[in-house]
Amino acid sequence: MVSGSFKLSFHVSKTFYGRLIGPKGSTKRRIEEETQSKIYFPRQHEESSNVTIKAKERNQVCAALRQIRSLVGAIRRKIPIHLLVVPLNFDEVQNRVLHWVPMCCCESCRSILADLTTPFEIKVKGLDISDNDPSSARVGYGCIEAPELQRFANRCLSHFQATGLSASAKKLHMVVLKNHYRMTAMNCPFDAREILKRFGDFDFGAVQCSTVHLVTVGLTLSTRSAEVWNSPFPL
Repeated sequence: MVSGSFKLSFHVSKTFYGRLIGPKGSTKRRIEEETQSKIYFPRQHEESSNVTIKAKERNQVCAALRQIRSLVGAIRRKIPIHLLVVPLNFDEVQNRVLHWVPMCCCESCRSILADLTTPFEIKVKGLDISDNDPSSARVGYGCIEAPELQRFANRCLSHFQATGLSASAKKLHMVVLKNHYRMTAMNCPFDAREILKRFGDFDFGAVQCSTVHLVTVGLTLSTRSAEVWNSPFPL
């Protein structure tokens, strides 16, 4: 706190300055207007890489910080990763991997499925986004209300965290909006503020669930009802 106002300086790589400032300073001005703060970026001749936020209230500084961090995270996700790759998806290795993956996953989950019975009800009510900044959202989802499924998901998460296969928790959700499928400006974030304001409490309805799917990105490993998963089955 400095002379009746709040000030925060923190490191941001200069790689991100262009996107954070925006065309003719538009992004910077938007954040300043929405959070009632002032944001200062080092000039080109300055050695410092600290961005400074000043505001009259502490919560205004925090709001600006959240928006900047959200934008930096979005920019990082779009930076390409370069790898040296040797193709192994052929012959014996490919066949054995395709056999091993579902066997590994199903054996790991078999005990967790022991007391999961179907059907159970899933309610979808409320709309939320996966990003901290609703003005720059990438995924919008319906909120899931399903105690049985939540208990099962918690057990799966605990198991995978213990075995090192997963480290972070995800909310149960139903994706309804995704920037990847926009007809124009693919992968660019969208402004979800008005959508959340109008439909934040929208009731999508309920469904009776009788099947659990174990999937990975781009490939369905196994589709089994809970009753079948509880008993041995050939792979």
